[in-house]
Amino acid sequence: MSVRKNPRGPGYEVRLRVGGQRRFRVVRTQKLALALERQWQDEQDARRLGLPVDRGPIAFGDLCDRYLAQHQVTARTLRSLRERLVYSRRPFGTTPVRELLAEEIGRWNASLPVGATMRGHCLRAMAQVLDAGVRWGYLPTNPAREVRRPSASVHEVRPFESWDEVEAVANAAGTYGALIRFACATGLRPQEWQVLRWADVDLAGRTCRVARTLRDGVIVSAAKTGGSLRTIVLQRRAVVALQSLPRPLHRETLVFPAPEGGVVSLSNFRRRVWQPALAAAGLESRPIYEMRHTFATLALSAGAPLEWISNQLGHADTRVTLRHYARFLPAADERALALLDSFADQGGRVLDAAADV
Repeated sequence: MSVRKNPRGPGYEVRLRVGGQRRFRVVRTQKLALALERQWQDEQDARRLGLPVDRGPIAFGDLCDRYLAQHQVTARTLRSLRERLVYSRRPFGTTPVRELLAEEIGRWNASLPVGATMRGHCLRAMAQVLDAGVRWGYLPTNPAREVRRPSASVHEVRPFESWDEVEAVANAAGTYGALIRFACATGLRPQEWQVLRWADVDLAGRTCRVARTLRDGVIVSAAKTGGSLRTIVLQRRAVVALQSLPRPLHRETLVFPAPEGGVVSLSNFRRRVWQPALAAAGLESRPIYEMRHTFATLALSAGAPLEWISNQLGHADTRVTLRHYARFLPAADERALALLDSFADQGGRVLDAAADV
C-alpha cells in the first residue's frame, strides 16, 4: 500500500496489491488518498478474516465510468463497449446497482428498438460491468446474468445471384471494376483487399497471400482469427481481374489504391462507386461485404467443398461457414445426388481392394 503524488498530473495515487492483483486510483487530495488507503486496507483485512466487504451504494452509471477507466483493451473494443452501454445507462444510470432487478433488466432488453444481435451485445455489456461490481464488492450477485440472452438470427445474406450480376456492377464501376471482380472471386474481407500488395500476389502460381488487414485505420498483421493469415488460390476470374490492372515498378505498391494514392476509403467507395454502380446495374442496394458472400454462395452453387470454401474465407471453423451459408447448400447437394445417380445408372460397383492383391 502506498500514497504518493501523481507523477503524470494533479492529485495523488493510491496503490494496493492483493493476491497478485493491483488496485490503483488517482484522487484529488492527499486527505482523500489517505482515507481511500485506510478503506482498502480495512477491506483487505476483512477478506483475510473471511468477513463480508461492504463497499456502499453506487449508481450503475458511476460503476460504468469506473469500469471503463480501468478496462485495458484496444481503442476499438473500448469504443464498442461505450456505445453498447449507452442503451443501459439511459434507464439505469442513476439506479443503485444493488436495486437492479433481473426482471426489470429483461423487460428493458426486450423493449430495445434494435435487432436481436444488438440486444444481446447490450445485455452482455451491462453484465460485464456488473460482474466487475460483484468482484469489487458493490453488489452480491449479477442480476444481468439471470436474464436469458436473446437468440440472434443470422445476418441475412444478400449476395449477387450470378456472375452476370457481378459483371453488370463491375462494368458500371469503371476503374473499380477489377476490384469488384476480384473481391467476388476471392471472398477477401474489405479490410484485406484494402491493403493487398502486389508482393502478396503470385499470378504464375495463381495464389494470393493474405498477410495484412486494416484495423482502426492502421495496417496490422492478419490475425483476427487463426485462419485470417492464409494463402488462397485464385480462380481464373480473379487472375484476369488482376491482369487488367497496370503493374507497378515496386511490388510493395497496393493492388487497389485510392485515386490519390494510399488505402481506399470504404465510405468514399460506398458513396461514390458502389451505390451508383448498383443503381446503374438495376440491382437493389446492399453492403460492400456482400462481395465476400457472393464468393461463398457462388462457390457452393458450383459444387466446391464446404471445407475448401471455409479455408478460402479464413474461417477458423467450418461451422461458422455453415451457419451463414447453410441455405445455399441445396444446389451443392443436388449436384452430389446427380453424381450418385449417374454412378448407379452406369452399374457402378465398389471394388474389393483385397481381390486385386
